[in-house]
Amino acid sequence: MPPVTCVDMIAPPSPDRKAKQNLTLIPETERSIDYRFEFTIVGEGAKVFAEGAVHSEMAEAFRPTAKHEEEKRIQSPEPHHDGKEHEGIEVQDHEVHLLGQGATCSSKGALADAVTEKNKLILFSPIGEGTKALARVRFTCIEQFCDSLPLSRDTAVAMNQAVVFLFHPRAVSSGSPRKIGSGTPIEEFKSDFISRFAEINHTPKKFRPHVRILCFAVEPEVEDQLTELGKTKDVTLYSQPDDGEDTVMESLQGICETLISEIARRTDEAQKESEAPTTALLATESVPASKSSCCSLL
Repeated sequence: MPPVTCVDMIAPPSPDRKAKQNLTLIPETERSIDYRFEFTIVGEGAKVFAEGAVHSEMAEAFRPTAKHEEEKRIQSPEPHHDGKEHEGIEVQDHEVHLLGQGATCSSKGALADAVTEKNKLILFSPIGEGTKALARVRFTCIEQFCDSLPLSRDTAVAMNQAVVFLFHPRAVSSGSPRKIGSGTPIEEFKSDFISRFAEINHTPKKFRPHVRILCFAVEPEVEDQLTELGKTKDVTLYSQPDDGEDTVMESLQGICETLISEIARRTDEAQKESEAPTTALLATESVPASKSSCCSLL
């Protein structure tokens, strides 16, 4: 059976689903890129899935034109994760370092090629119904056991990262050949999920990315297994009934919006933590000094 291509992977819009009205109601010139996210897709068929999403008709509808991109670059050069502007080679070296942490089977040159490839897997997703804002999503695909997750120990970077564990039966059954002696697709997924999550847990909590399990067109019993697996690590399952391109875009948009809510929550928590010492100090200073027992008796 020939390998699945990005065209095969992402089916055309399902006839039973209504087309998203905001695809055509938002003029190009009025769209603003308000968020920049890094999505790591983990699992067999990850690259084909990402390519299918990026090159889908619905994704192309939101892609800024070259002229629009150039105007944006001149008006507001894209900052690096620390808010400072960097030259392209510096950004690439930074990402090679992230991708190379713990890698044992890739050279730096191969990792640089991976960064170049990743820069091609960029999706622009709308945020909310009727909104004029877009989220820029850049994909990193992890399919091999020796590939390390691009985790960071920078709070700003971590808040904009999501790790999506992909379970797609079509990709698993018709994609690249499975390893000799491997188990069923669900068994392999569970094993990979557990080992990858150990990698995430090795990172301090404040630097951990948002994690989600995403599956398409699975049987009810498989969905139950994935739900229970997610509960063991407090990870939500996002299950979709089909893999039409409108469904895929809806799923990715949902993850973007969840990540935005998570960013707001983390920011609020960090602000409260920073204010806590000052609040405690003010409370201590406001308590009047108690009179001694000797003074009371006098």
